[in-house]
Amino acid sequence: MNKLLLDASALYPLVKKVVSDPGVVEELLGRLVLLDLTLYEACNAALMEHRRGLVKDPRRICNLVSRLSELVELVRVKGEWLPGILDTALSKGLTFYDAAYVYVAKLYNYTLVTEDRDILRACPEAVRASELLT
Repeated sequence: MNKLLLDASALYPLVKKVVSDPGVVEELLGRLVLLDLTLYEACNAALMEHRRGLVKDPRRICNLVSRLSELVELVRVKGEWLPGILDTALSKGLTFYDAAYVYVAKLYNYTLVTEDRDILRACPEAVRASELLT
């Protein structure tokens, strides 16, 4: 089975779903991969939703992200990848952050999982996170 690289737009709803249904991630655990920057992005999303009154306790979500990061493969973005990520961003019209996911997915032959419209447009082989969470 191919490994699944989750960007923040995929990780965040997954973690929110785990709050209500802890068993939802068990069958995926052995396949999940996160970039180190995904942890920051997901916790920032919790903080921003808290500030908008949409999330009551951002600590709970950040704690779940932290625990999940200990259970899955975590990939640290390497400095040597930065030129390739930039080329990907330029060629696909993506932000540098989004291009990092596309670049690493291609580098390791991971299936990229996202809800990001720009990534889905630029990377047709990506899979919508909502397809995994049904």
